Amino acid sequence: MPEILSPEQTATYLQLNIRSVYQALNNGGIPGRRIGNRWRISRRILDAWMAGDEIFEEFLLERLFKDEIVSAQSDHQNGQGVSLDAYLSR
Repeated sequence: MPEILSPEQTATYLQLNIRSVYQALNNGGIPGRRIGNRWRISRRILDAWMAGDEIFEEFLLERLFKDEIVSAQSDHQNGQGVSLDAYLSR
């Protein structure tokens, strides 16, 4: 099995139907990333998610705070220094 899975490969791997996989990807039930208009799933992250492993928790935190991180990086590049607390309180 490849390291990066398509939704179809993920459905086979998890023994689910493809509709269930797409629905879970769209609502955050299965960890994945959209690249262009296609979903890709890391087998390592998927295995960690299934096992309740710590690496999935890191993935989830990154996903939850993605907008704040991007905004902070943009402000930093523009020379604006704002604390992380300021972004979290928006």
